[in-house]
Amino acid sequence: AGCLAEIGQTETGQVLLPVYHYDVINVPFWKGENLVVDTGCGIVCTVPGTLCRLVCAPGGFDASRFLQALCSDPSEEAQTLFDQLCAYDAFNTRLIVNLLLNRIRAAAVPPAQVVVGNPPWINWEYLPAEYKKKSQHLWPAYGLFDLRGRDLSFSKEDISVLVTYLVLHRCVEERGVLCFLLKQALFKSNQNAMGFRRFAVGPAGTPVRVMEVEDLSALQPFPDLHVPSAVVRMKKGEPNRYPVPYRLWRGKRGFVQKSRQQGADIEAVAPF
Repeated sequence: AGCLAEIGQTETGQVLLPVYHYDVINVPFWKGENLVVDTGCGIVCTVPGTLCRLVCAPGGFDASRFLQALCSDPSEEAQTLFDQLCAYDAFNTRLIVNLLLNRIRAAAVPPAQVVVGNPPWINWEYLPAEYKKKSQHLWPAYGLFDLRGRDLSFSKEDISVLVTYLVLHRCVEERGVLCFLLKQALFKSNQNAMGFRRFAVGPAGTPVRVMEVEDLSALQPFPDLHVPSAVVRMKKGEPNRYPVPYRLWRGKRGFVQKSRQQGADIEAVAPF
């Protein structure tokens, strides 16, 4: 999942909008003075905290500077990490280091006032076995699944439910707002997403208010997916209130649906 950092601006007036490759499910965590980072490609790295602070400082590190800093660091953790990263050819070493730097920097981004996104829509049953193993403990921890043993209905639970609650808990500040594009079924299914509709996140059960739902199912903005969708706006730290504003969008007479081609430039998109 992508993570947007704080927008910056250069002396020439250019706007900087960093985009990090990040995973809100397998987040880095501190173990003593070191940061343990799962790169997402089967490699888990233990990074000295001193290097993490240098990576996140203004100016930052590219892959080459990071490897140089590791090589010159006499600590056992740094040398172990250096050997681990350099066990591959130059191309793959650079690729892994860039993934590592992305996750270190993204982990340092503080909770935001506003988070906007489109989480992955994948049923639990279709996730890779290793990813299921890494995330299965989070479902009951967030109150999204509290039955003993897994029944058929749980296998149909969508990973977007877990991602939404994790983002609310970890990436949205108190009284902050989250706006996500989700499956419309999360708001109406009798069997699935019941935990999602508790609207309370984290170990403390922080309340979440659904400010509004924009039901786009009649418009079918993603015709190739054949999955009804909805845009939801939620506020962290306020109890939910009913009735929730729920609007069903329909196309006007003569409405013609168009979609841009992947990789289209601004000139092709502008007429929309």
